[in-house]
Amino acid sequence: MLELLVVVGLVVGTSAACSLFEAVLYSVPASRIEALDGANRPSGRILKEMRQRVDRPIAAVLSLNTIANTGGGALAGALAAGVFGASRIWVFSVVFTLAILLFSEVLPKTVGVVYARALAPLVARPLAWLVAFFRPLIALTHLATRAVRSESQEHRISDDELLTMVRLGLRSGDFRPHEARVIQNVLALERRTVSEIMTPRPVVFLLGAAVTVRDAAAMAELDEYSRIPVYSIDPEELVGVVHKVDILKAVAEDRFETTLEKMMRPINFVVAAAPLDQVLRTFLARRGHMLAVIDEFGGFAGIVTLEDVLE
Repeated sequence: MLELLVVVGLVVGTSAACSLFEAVLYSVPASRIEALDGANRPSGRILKEMRQRVDRPIAAVLSLNTIANTGGGALAGALAAGVFGASRIWVFSVVFTLAILLFSEVLPKTVGVVYARALAPLVARPLAWLVAFFRPLIALTHLATRAVRSESQEHRISDDELLTMVRLGLRSGDFRPHEARVIQNVLALERRTVSEIMTPRPVVFLLGAAVTVRDAAAMAELDEYSRIPVYSIDPEELVGVVHKVDILKAVAEDRFETTLEKMMRPINFVVAAAPLDQVLRTFLARRGHMLAVIDEFGGFAGIVTLEDVLE
């Protein structure tokens, strides 16, 4: 009887540990692994390596679990037949199966998922030992699956999957509403174009390059804008952009007759069909805040600002 209890305990315990390891490995967030690795914790380095090649620890866990359930189960059945007799072996089989299901599958996997963050540092080393022990078997399985696996089949998280994760995180409280909104808007950048958010040409306030500081400072529109596009002769042909602060500085220095042509800055252009993620990179690379928008025919279509993209 004692031998039977020991074997059953080992089978259930080993299988439970395998289920726990598997649940933690799949459930621990990448941010938790990066935090452990950033703190120079050995567990962080181990978990990072395992998540990059998750097939190796999973193969080790499944190998141990299979050995425990099949070999241990067969041994436990033989011992149970000697203890209870062949006529009542079915009772042991039912109880043993329920114990495996509850204590080796449902309970440890639930614990592993719920407490993945806390358990991750604890399971890292045992997982590493398990991978090292089953290395020859892992190598064989790797060779066997190479024919049906290619490096190009590496899974990439799509925008829809990420949005689903954000919605779930919002529901569970992992994301605050404004954090979820920021992520959703960032993902929307590549799907939206400049033409959707730009200020169209008819309502853009422009100043001529020949306008003096005196005349510009007297305009009421100056209070509404911090940057104003400048044209040379034809309003359709922009030549630069003038900052309101530069005009006010010229006023303070009594340079009233200075023309905007002498104080304007270069202006960059972008096509109306450009995706917003590309435009944002342009703003960051050029450290600018305004771009002139041109249509498919090369005509002036409007302006777009960094604030427009961020909003």
